[in-house]
Amino acid sequence: MHNEPVDFDPAVKEIAHELRRLFRRYRAALRPGNAPWPEPDSAR
Repeated sequence: MHNEPVDFDPAVKEIAHELRRLFRRYRAALRPGNAPWPEPDSAR
């Protein structure tokens, strides 16, 4: 087994970036007054 730090696949990095972007937009849409449900965490 190799112990050197593993570099993430570029595709994985891109997916993570997309998820962060979507999550920010999701949170912005759920500002007080816009949220039809109490907490975004319950949507997991």
